[in-house]
Amino acid sequence: MFRKLVSNLPFNPSLIGTVTFYANRMHAEESIRRLGFGFVALAMFIQVFAVVAPPEKSLAYSNDYIINGLRTRDDILRAWDGGTSDQNVAAIYSRFGLTREDIAALPMYPNSTIRSDSADYWTTGRTSLSAVSKAAEINDIYKQSEIPVQAGSTTVYLRQLRAWDIVNSFNTYKAFEGIKNGKKFWILVDCGNFTQVGQPSLNTPSLQLRKTIEGSKVLRPEESIVYRFDYRNNVADSYPANNIVMTDPLDSNLEIIDGPADLPISNGVITMPLPDAPYTAELNTFLLIRVKFKNGTVNGTRACNTARLSSGNAPAVSDGGEPDVCLTFLSPPPAEPIVEPTPEPTPEPKCELDTSLLKSDARCVTPIVACVITNSDINRTTKSFTLKTVLTSSNPSLTSIQSYVYDYGDGSRVETISSTSYENTVAHIYKDGAYNATVVANYKIGNGTGQTDQTVLCSAPIDSEPDQSLSQSKIARNLTQNLDSNATPGSKAKAGDTIEYSLITHNSYDYGRANVNVSDYIGDILDYAELDQAFLTQQGGTFDATAKTLSWNSQTVSANSDIANQFRVKLKTPIPSTNQPGAMTTAFDCKISNKFGNQLDININCPLPKSAEYITERLPNTGPGTSLIIGFAATAIVAYFFARSRLLVQELELIRTDFAHTGGL
Repeated sequence: MFRKLVSNLPFNPSLIGTVTFYANRMHAEESIRRLGFGFVALAMFIQVFAVVAPPEKSLAYSNDYIINGLRTRDDILRAWDGGTSDQNVAAIYSRFGLTREDIAALPMYPNSTIRSDSADYWTTGRTSLSAVSKAAEINDIYKQSEIPVQAGSTTVYLRQLRAWDIVNSFNTYKAFEGIKNGKKFWILVDCGNFTQVGQPSLNTPSLQLRKTIEGSKVLRPEESIVYRFDYRNNVADSYPANNIVMTDPLDSNLEIIDGPADLPISNGVITMPLPDAPYTAELNTFLLIRVKFKNGTVNGTRACNTARLSSGNAPAVSDGGEPDVCLTFLSPPPAEPIVEPTPEPTPEPKCELDTSLLKSDARCVTPIVACVITNSDINRTTKSFTLKTVLTSSNPSLTSIQSYVYDYGDGSRVETISSTSYENTVAHIYKDGAYNATVVANYKIGNGTGQTDQTVLCSAPIDSEPDQSLSQSKIARNLTQNLDSNATPGSKAKAGDTIEYSLITHNSYDYGRANVNVSDYIGDILDYAELDQAFLTQQGGTFDATAKTLSWNSQTVSANSDIANQFRVKLKTPIPSTNQPGAMTTAFDCKISNKFGNQLDININCPLPKSAEYITERLPNTGPGTSLIIGFAATAIVAYFFARSRLLVQELELIRTDFAHTGGL
């Protein structure tokens, strides 16, 4: 436009009005470009200061960090000596072979920067990857390869550093670099997580499987029981057991009447792949199914089956079969005799079992007697086991109990106890070890001259070693929104909501457990909620504010039953908008996470500033150098157009002045 006006002006002087209008527009454009250049220059000035003096990260406490607020070597030493709120720091570093002298030998300030994709870095944390806010975005490979490791009284998790490469293809971390036994190690700045190259050497995993019955082991028509399946890796500091598959061929006389809709069963055999199993102190329940005997099952039928676990890196194990999970089917006779409408003309023969009955009487049925023996009580201090034997007859009127003969399975003498009761209890002291106790119950069937002697045998495993772990699970209900335990985890909790947690401890053994201590760490929950202390006191619990742990001590869990310990929290009003200390943490992540057997996560309806925080996390990680280059380029472009506008304005003013003086000649 400028060139066209200038070239045509000598031939058409009337265009001077258009030149004047164009000059005025260029003046306005110059003002706008001057304002834009000013803002860009100011932004560039601030960017330079941001690079020279970068902002500090949030100092909010993170329950995943080994050390919070780490800046110098002296901060590590102070945490080692217990001078901070960070727990078990010395035990954690010692678990990986470090001493206080190794820490003291580190430089005062970070001396190294590691890149996550430059080697097979393995790092640590206090929280499982499955509990972090970005758990859904973390590759399953990293979550499955994570290894819990005992360090003193706490558990830390070993995982690959690349697990955090979610947005970018790699990340860089400042660290204190040291050498131990010729091998480098790093303490990451800000979080204090121990890091090394290569996976540490660990133990071989070993699986434990428990299949138990919830209900009576003697079933009548239409009665049912629940099979409960629990498993765990019971070797501490071991690799996770992988490629786990559970197989269980159900007895052909049983049918499943309730269970998972997607239960993988074919031709009566359950074949269920299970998640990898890192070490856990407690058993984890993975399947509950309800079964009953099929219609038409023969009276006295026994149904026994064995579940089996196989693994890619652990020995196969099994549980079930005789005598643990066997069921007996008993069908009792009618209570009243069947009256024939037309009597027989000749006398009917008498019942051979009871001459007071006719042979055609429905009660003239040979009794089937089932026997079950359980460990009703165990004193681990004295090794005294109380064995309870229970007999059940399909026809009690023709059954007379005579005696019980016990073989305790430890080489001691056989003991005979005379009794006419259907139940018998006896105590025996065992030495350390595993045994199999058996009992033979002697009984007579029939009355009068038709009596005959019969026996039934049953047995039970005896393990006098220390008590095994109990199963743990957790549920939560949002009382304010009136949501049940199924709906609460999938909803968003709001400011002021009250959430009730239930910690369930299940005893799948045949004897009661005393002095059971239940504890639960709720540090992540307290980021966004406050504990209802009054309700906790009503429930008999205590709270350690320093360790952020709830406790219920010296509880009793009856045989094959549960106890539930409850606590309530109320979400803060307003919801805190504190930003996360870093990506490698669950603190202030708009989610409250808690693990008690199972992992339970509840999303929080966070304020708008937290949304902006998550948006910025997904922007490219350009770094200070790239930011400065982009800033300089943007400033240069804006400055060029500003200078060009000024130049055009000056040239137009010169043309107008020259035209006025010469008259266009």
